[in-house]
Amino acid sequence: MNTKNSLPVFEGRTVISPQGYNVHADDWQKVVWGDQKKQLLGRAPYALWVSLKEKEPPLFLWNTGASQKNGLKEASYTRNYVLEHMLELPKQFPTFFAGTEKKLLSLKKHLQKHNTLLLEEISYNTRESMFAMGIMLNHIVGLEEVIIISSDNHTPRCMRDGLVAFHATMCRFSQIRFQFEACHTSYADKKIDDVIIRDLGD
Repeated sequence: MNTKNSLPVFEGRTVISPQGYNVHADDWQKVVWGDQKKQLLGRAPYALWVSLKEKEPPLFLWNTGASQKNGLKEASYTRNYVLEHMLELPKQFPTFFAGTEKKLLSLKKHLQKHNTLLLEEISYNTRESMFAMGIMLNHIVGLEEVIIISSDNHTPRCMRDGLVAFHATMCRFSQIRFQFEACHTSYADKKIDDVIIRDLGD
């Protein structure tokens, strides 16, 4: 079933969206995947860890199109990396994933089946991404909760831009629970106390 603007319709109670990161950044592995030695989860494994706690398998929404590598935009590159490596998490991050092998395998099959088209690849910054996500979220039937995951020094911007964008674009804004969570790794080794959010109209 397609909507008038050709966006597909999905069904799901929860959507989890680990925020994208420049695929050419020197610290991409740490920010997106994590620090195995210190047992710190990056954006993607943290999102998977959160998803394992859900009663029903959530939908994942990947973003953005701000960078690309090997012919793939940021969202597709990150999604493919996650699908390729997620079954390694129990060995890489046993603090969080020990004993979850069967659950991760089931989740991987779910992601492969349901998330092919849940890609937001038209945005180039956080604000644009949140507006694009809001439009996509309108096409998920039964949606009750949206969980957005990023680094702690990016989460404030996600919350600021996200709530504005979702209020402007989502028909059922007041009926949906929005949650913004920080993973364990930050970019440029900056923490939340180092961040100042200024509205520059970007």
